[in-house]
Amino acid sequence: MGLSIRGKIVGIGDTQWRGIKRLVIAHGTGESILELPLDKLSQHVAFNVGDAVELALSLEKDEDYRGNWDIYMWGIVYSYKDRRMYVSVGGLIMSIHVTDEESPFSIGSKVYIGIRRR
Repeated sequence: MGLSIRGKIVGIGDTQWRGIKRLVIAHGTGESILELPLDKLSQHVAFNVGDAVELALSLEKDEDYRGNWDIYMWGIVYSYKDRRMYVSVGGLIMSIHVTDEESPFSIGSKVYIGIRRR
């Protein structure tokens, strides 16, 4: 069971932490926000405003994650508030706008997260 979102990057901005960028993805149910060390990742993948992307979350690890995803990581679901699911990814925050039907994860779930350009 998982969650797959296809959308478009509508913003890339700075955070208060050096080297960490905020990636904003617009999709059918709203916007999702990810904090990522894009400077460190730029040698492997570059994201730009306007890029079409897929964001997927699953309870199960993708054994071929290197072939399937530009970025692959895991995090812990720690909150649901105002139709948003919050995931801590090594201290960075991911906030995903979800509907009740799209919330297959419970608080405390370990989720695997894949991001790729489409």
